[in-house]
Amino acid sequence: MTDPRHRAAPLLKPREGMVVKTEDDKEFVILRFVGLMKVMAKEVGTEELATLDLDELGFREVFRRGKKIKVAEQVSLDDVGSHDWEIAEHRRKILTPLLVMKTVSKEAREQACAELEISQATLYRLMRDLYETQLLSSLLPYRPSGGRGKNRLSEELEHVIQDGIKNHYLTGQRIGKKALVEKIEADCAIAGIKPPAPNTIRSRIDEIEEKKRAKKRKGEAEARKFEANKTPGRGNKLPDADYPLAIAQMDHTLLDIIAVDDKYRKAIRRAWITVLIDCYSRVILGFYVSLDPPSSLSAGLCITNAILTKRQRLEELGLTNQVDWPYYGVMDVVHMDNAKEFRGKLIEFGCKEHHIDAHFRPVKNPKYGAIIERFMGTLATKIKALPGATFSNPKERGEYDSEKTATMTLTELESWLYLTIEKYHLEKHSTLGMPPAQKWKEGILGTRTKPGRGRPALIQDAEKLRIDLLPFQERVIHPEGVVIDRIVYFHDCLRPYVNIKDPKTKTSVYHRFGRDPRDVSVLYFRDPIQKQYVRIPYADPSLPPGISQWEYDAAQRIQEDGGGRLEDTRAVMAIVLEQRRREQESAETTKKARQNMQRRAEHEKARERRSVELPRSSQMAPTSPPDAIAGYNPDEIFPIEEE
Repeated sequence: MTDPRHRAAPLLKPREGMVVKTEDDKEFVILRFVGLMKVMAKEVGTEELATLDLDELGFREVFRRGKKIKVAEQVSLDDVGSHDWEIAEHRRKILTPLLVMKTVSKEAREQACAELEISQATLYRLMRDLYETQLLSSLLPYRPSGGRGKNRLSEELEHVIQDGIKNHYLTGQRIGKKALVEKIEADCAIAGIKPPAPNTIRSRIDEIEEKKRAKKRKGEAEARKFEANKTPGRGNKLPDADYPLAIAQMDHTLLDIIAVDDKYRKAIRRAWITVLIDCYSRVILGFYVSLDPPSSLSAGLCITNAILTKRQRLEELGLTNQVDWPYYGVMDVVHMDNAKEFRGKLIEFGCKEHHIDAHFRPVKNPKYGAIIERFMGTLATKIKALPGATFSNPKERGEYDSEKTATMTLTELESWLYLTIEKYHLEKHSTLGMPPAQKWKEGILGTRTKPGRGRPALIQDAEKLRIDLLPFQERVIHPEGVVIDRIVYFHDCLRPYVNIKDPKTKTSVYHRFGRDPRDVSVLYFRDPIQKQYVRIPYADPSLPPGISQWEYDAAQRIQEDGGGRLEDTRAVMAIVLEQRRREQESAETTKKARQNMQRRAEHEKARERRSVELPRSSQMAPTSPPDAIAGYNPDEIFPIEEE
């Protein structure tokens, strides 16, 4: 069970009429959507129109959130005049203080009714609408629109029609529409009700989903022909992948290309890529490319990249004007194979924390991974045209020297992947019969015959998401701190949790600590008091920062082979620094040294991005040394004054 002190990162579900704020704290009302990633909005107060990027918006919380938010009735906001918006904003200013009160007094209600010139019944309705929808548009003055587009049949007649369709038309007998009309007319005559027009009955039938009609009338096999993700006669459809983000598949592969290092631009090794694909539309939700072998870290970083928007990373790579990537969001299910890097506590906790079901593909059943494997094959074909390609096997490579012709660094390779996958999104997919980008758009916005799932909610606390999907260890907090891999960590925020016991079992309580293998100098602890992650440093401040897990593990092996004590952390860290010095001297001539140097360089780039990706946790709060003896803190000892 997920720790109740942990909560999934809050989501922003943008809707027309919602009040949002920009990065410079200006408030806007969303009027309508422009494409997949932009909105037309009107600034509160000035009434100025602006086009805003969705991933730049934040939620403007105007009251406490206790109930589950309901979707408000759609309003054509483009036609709302400035006077009506002023009325809605005035109402919000009056109602917001009432919504945060535990009990609204009679005097407060009467004063609000007097200021708004409404009855108490209207006051209660407006308070309820604002509380449940959180939309400024819910406070707009009511303008009757007549009965257009609404069901004008009586409840009794509608019941007769639906009952006739269920009991006569949606059956294996498969009667025709004309026969159904005659049966419903007969039922109306018995009930003494005027029968509906034949076209009314036909329209009710047309409103039923084709797949449901086929299943009820012809059986399951016929219904599968109408599944949303399958072109008849082509490909296989994954069950239940009926809309974007319903099911995603994730897998790793070793790219068939040699990368070069940043400094000498000489060959080092092939890179790994982890990819997460949306099974409904075949768009790539996210990927992670690295020199490190597959691990739970690469799986977590890939899921993080998929859930978040890509604006920040595209800006870092200078691709903002070249790549359009509106594919993001929390998926319902992630399918993975049974590799050990997927079957760990990280994936279990991170996915459960953010309401993602992690499913593992059945062993020896390749059809459950066919979608991601097909894309990997497509990508491998495109890579063969790049300098430094290794091809699929030695026979195909022939006399081609991959290492001598290699020219792309890991960052350049990542940029190429964004550009190439962007092109893939726009090309016709043989199974879909349309480009993946178009399929995604139809699944989000809908078509004439099928409603869309709506724009995915935006993560409002990306920092929590990133740390939740880092590898973690569970440890008991001792007076001297927390020990992981013989490294001791400590911060003052840990003191309240030293050696605490579970009141029911009387056993020690284990706490979760996130640790990025690219930097073992810090841990991330979710402080139940502060309700946020806190950075926990070395207990010994003399230890060097910026050490990667693979460097530390290698140094431990050298220390052990030399007969040294593994508990001597300073000696192990000294070996790390000495290995770095030696590899720098031989990097120009030795490929292995260049590989290690580039791995360190890539990890250093990740550490440099931490201040942007983890703005709160990256700030190290001041701390005092851990207690030398349990319960003993020299800073709390004061001399006894003599009388």
